[in-house]
Amino acid sequence: MTDNSWLANIEAAQQQQRDNFIKDLKGTGQSISGRKDLGMRGLSTLGTVARETSPPQGHVSAPTLQIHITHLPTKGKLSLNGWVNQFSDQFQSTWSGTPVYGRMDDLYTFQRTGRKISIQFDVLAADQSEAASNQDKLNRLAQFLYPVYTPQSVGSGKNAKSFGRNQRVLVSPPLLKMRWANLIENNQELGGLTGFLNGFSYTPTIEAGQFFGPFTSGEVLNYQQYSVQLEFTVLHTHLTGWSRATDGTYVFGGDEEQAAVLRDFPHRALPPGSFPDPGGSSRALSAVQPEDEVGNQEAASQQDAVTKG
Repeated sequence: MTDNSWLANIEAAQQQQRDNFIKDLKGTGQSISGRKDLGMRGLSTLGTVARETSPPQGHVSAPTLQIHITHLPTKGKLSLNGWVNQFSDQFQSTWSGTPVYGRMDDLYTFQRTGRKISIQFDVLAADQSEAASNQDKLNRLAQFLYPVYTPQSVGSGKNAKSFGRNQRVLVSPPLLKMRWANLIENNQELGGLTGFLNGFSYTPTIEAGQFFGPFTSGEVLNYQQYSVQLEFTVLHTHLTGWSRATDGTYVFGGDEEQAAVLRDFPHRALPPGSFPDPGGSSRALSAVQPEDEVGNQEAASQQDAVTKG
């Protein structure tokens, strides 16, 4: 006689999770949709995520939640439906200092300003099929970290030549484009940012449950929720810096036309086209009056005089 007590335990745990979920939902203004139980957890999806501070259970497909990644060498693309829990955009300027005898401060020379983005998000599955799809996407993202090599063979006919695995030459590094809403976005073209991943890790949330099977071709186990961490170094594809315009003001982006486009660098705050006057109010927000430059020069002269004195 088959012992099915394990199945009864799972069903009891599912019901308990569902009861806890409904209890926590009260008072948030949310509603539970008419969808049936979702996977191992047996939970229903939320009707809206507008006021929810934790991810809805199951499929998250709103465009503003999708993280798009393109592998530039192969043009491979994937979109992850993720609920972002942590996000940081770090800008770090590098200066080289030269010590001088009798001077308390080094003589500094500016080198560069670099940018790194760190993002952590949850990938959720509503059912067994979506869990398998999420695992496939995470596999593909891991593959995106690897470069492109020369073909296995070149030439044809008598001139054909085959190469061993250790004889191939790297021809393209694993550069990526990544986009997420307006926070990971190229302001010039409203597309993805170009760069590379310093690291990628994902960890299943064990307590969220898992999907077993199908067992026809071997044991399969896919988790309902994964926590994904990405560290992305941005490579600037447009000029980032100030230049003097024809009216004497300083504009960000290299020229007056670019200043109208890049006024929202690095994070666009409003939808495209929300600033109807790119030559007026938009540029004014990103312009620096020449008086500021004179003031800086005067301050530098005073500091130099104090140092020499």
